[in-house]
Amino acid sequence: MAAIGKPKAFVPIIEVTDECQALTQVEAAMLAGVDGVFLLGRTISDASLNSTYRKARNEHPDLFIGVNYSESLPAQSFRTLDPSVQALWSTTNFVCDGHTQQKEAQEIYDARHVYRCRALFFGSVEPCPQVRSLEAGRALALSFLDVLTLAGHEDDSDPSMLSEVRQSLGHTAVLAVTTRVPPERVGACLPHVDCFMNGSQVGNSNLDPDYLADLADAVHSRAFIRAVD
Repeated sequence: MAAIGKPKAFVPIIEVTDECQALTQVEAAMLAGVDGVFLLGRTISDASLNSTYRKARNEHPDLFIGVNYSESLPAQSFRTLDPSVQALWSTTNFVCDGHTQQKEAQEIYDARHVYRCRALFFGSVEPCPQVRSLEAGRALALSFLDVLTLAGHEDDSDPSMLSEVRQSLGHTAVLAVTTRVPPERVGACLPHVDCFMNGSQVGNSNLDPDYLADLADAVHSRAFIRAVD
């Protein structure tokens, strides 16, 4: 991913419960060699997440950090987003209706320009009945998403499925997955995926240090090999 300075990136999600917990998880992620983190505010207020973000940013000024808010819709989030946040991730499934002009897309476009927000926008999409397929809906979503994010279904780490998604989007689209991908499967996924976002323990929202290190190594070493080839 060009924004991170790597051909492929591992940016794990940290579900924030409190500031101390989040900062400890950020340290663990950095020790494992990740490329950045996403701070997920599923159970805390947007104000609390912003406070935690500022603390993390002060301690790690050069780290790629994205956020995910629980209270605000994306168009609203751009208004309060700290200028130093590098990515905004929305877990809302946007509905693409097949029209060239989409209301949500226009609201997001307007908010980004009004507030001069440079953060990358990560998001997922689902089509409504007027769109023939999920692939068509995803292609339409690229009009307002910087990074298309597959929303965590088990088959999102299936290389054959990812290959189909990549073919439907083209090679210039940026694709991220939030599913836990086994390190041994990374090599087969790398031709299709640009960013891996799941570093959690199985059945637990906390990061898994061993898995973090294994996946970071798999992503970076295999990406390097592919770049050299």
